[in-house]
Amino acid sequence: MKTSKTAKDTISYWNNAIFHKDGNPTWCMRCQVMGERRFTSLGTSNRAAAAQLARDIYLSARTSSWEDAIDSHAPWAMHSRLRAERKRKMDVDSITIGAVVTATAKAADLDFVRKTTARNYINALRRIAAGIAGVPESRGNRRLLAIDRLPISILTAKAVETWRVNYISAAGTGYGAKRSRQESAASTIQHAKNCFGEHSRQCAEFDFPAEIPLLGVRSKHPGGRGRHRSLMPIADLMHAASTQLKNLNPEAYKIFLLGLAGGLRAGEIDQLRWGALCFDTNTIALHESAYMVLKTAGSERPAPIDPWALAEIRALTPPERQQDDAHVVHFAACQRRQSRRRKTPPSSESSEPIAANPARLNISAKSLRARPHFHYLTRWLRANGLEGIQKPIHYLRKEYGSLVCAQLGIHAAMKCLRHTQITTTQRYYLDESRPALNILPAPKPAAREVS
Repeated sequence: MKTSKTAKDTISYWNNAIFHKDGNPTWCMRCQVMGERRFTSLGTSNRAAAAQLARDIYLSARTSSWEDAIDSHAPWAMHSRLRAERKRKMDVDSITIGAVVTATAKAADLDFVRKTTARNYINALRRIAAGIAGVPESRGNRRLLAIDRLPISILTAKAVETWRVNYISAAGTGYGAKRSRQESAASTIQHAKNCFGEHSRQCAEFDFPAEIPLLGVRSKHPGGRGRHRSLMPIADLMHAASTQLKNLNPEAYKIFLLGLAGGLRAGEIDQLRWGALCFDTNTIALHESAYMVLKTAGSERPAPIDPWALAEIRALTPPERQQDDAHVVHFAACQRRQSRRRKTPPSSESSEPIAANPARLNISAKSLRARPHFHYLTRWLRANGLEGIQKPIHYLRKEYGSLVCAQLGIHAAMKCLRHTQITTTQRYYLDESRPALNILPAPKPAAREVS
């Protein structure tokens, strides 16, 4: 019988699609989902009940798998031996990548972990799983859904190590590109392991198995990774900014000063209000609020800033914009430009629950309010000596910490950078290639002999 062209998620479609086999009064269904075609007995001779059951099996197979759909709605169709074997494998094989993704997203919605951090963890887990399973590159939700259906049992130590070798070898023979791939692979593995951390276990609707193969894989970070190196004298960069950037884009010049003279992060600069500038103490008061999201709890402390930079920022800001609730970096021009492309006003942290649509969890949650000014400064820095830096604006923060350490020591640099651990300051924010200080006194001239 030829079926009518109705949607498969309707009962009317399955009322015409179900059939009898070999004269058996029991209704059956045959359907293909994600390239896998199955035949299933519906276990009833009632046409209406069979159509309802067929639709439920189809919808369940689309969201999970054929085995889960048949086991939930038609357990008589699964052989008893297969059911017993499947129950023995419930520890690892029954948990999918999508289930771990949902648990991590729920942890972010409950503020156990930042949303941007959760997205980094999820993207890393999906990248490794897709590389191991050979999921082809494509855009859209279809690829993400295919990755989320993979079981976490594929994340064995041997499979992850093979992925690491293939990922690094794809960089070629260049030393710089190969080392960059080594750092990226190590960070990706570490982020993926964090998806199975305590925050995800607390929010998961299932019990994590006692042993997860991925957790036993070493990240293998290369030695000296991420260490800061000064590419040009800071005096030359300051001179170019004060003579060129200041006239070309005053708002980008403000970002430059706040990064180099105050050590602020890009998100902190973007949401900084005028009332946070303390001109009497030459500091910037950073506090967690509805419009200011800090990276860690230790970041909520005053940030020292050079008094000359504060004077420059005040001179570049008109008096009518020197209000406590006004942003230091003016954004009206770029807000008008962005309003043509998006209906909702831009914000630094998305208010949409990230667990609402797990397939969209690879989208970044962070959007800078004054993005055009940050992009302008990035292009200007790369055109003025920082072309080899991946994050030129964050390079200014590292230069700030390195300069403070050279003058006041590593402990002062840790406090000014607002780090919670001194090892972070030592590994990533100090330039150890600076010349050594001459702290020993010069030897006294030898006494002249009197003849």
